[in-house]
Amino acid sequence: MKLIVANWKSNHNIDSTREWFEKFKLLAKQKQLFNNSVVQVVITPPHSLLAEVKQLITVHGLGILKIGAQDISQFESGSYTGAISAKNMEGLEVEYVLVGHSERRKHFFENDEVVAAKVERAIQHNLTPILCLSRDKITSQANTINPDYYSQLIAAYEPVEAIGSGCNADPADVAKAIKDIQQVFGETPVLYGGSVCADNVASYLEVCNGVLVGGASLEAESFIDLIVAAQIKVTSS
Repeated sequence: MKLIVANWKSNHNIDSTREWFEKFKLLAKQKQLFNNSVVQVVITPPHSLLAEVKQLITVHGLGILKIGAQDISQFESGSYTGAISAKNMEGLEVEYVLVGHSERRKHFFENDEVVAAKVERAIQHNLTPILCLSRDKITSQANTINPDYYSQLIAAYEPVEAIGSGCNADPADVAKAIKDIQQVFGETPVLYGGSVCADNVASYLEVCNGVLVGGASLEAESFIDLIVAAQIKVTSS
């Protein structure tokens, strides 16, 4: 089973999220998308939309979709104004959480130690962390994480130059990066993230366990096309 994770980043509001799900449900039905699913699809909306996404999944009968969060506080609940702790997300059916995304490192100055604390918080609260790694972060990040956690996380390789640029990485280079990650973290599943779309997703699924999708997930139509392409690839392999 391949994993497709939609990262909406800081996009969408309640109205556009409702429109997205209405279109998604209609297109999924037309294409019989989930009749024989060979991929697991995860939606990671902004924190403010987690409750709405949970409700819409139920209302539209899309239980095949899983919910992820885009980030988690490195702290437990307490006096941390503005932080979203794992405790805050209880009851929202969140199963996955992104940690260490390059945009968090760049714009919010997160270092390896902060990311490691987030991995620990996630696992302690039965969330699966999706640990984002660039090539230069593999060893330094591994050194800050308890090795006991390696088997409980999913890695996501994201070359910074490919994120949101439309210039996706060469699958051969991705395969080499995945090998480097697994030499350090063991046989943890590895996703690829960076300008993934319907036209290139099949090539990445040849070398990794799934994809982290940004821009192509913001419109239901393009995301459906990507899922269909992924299903065709997995089914034919």
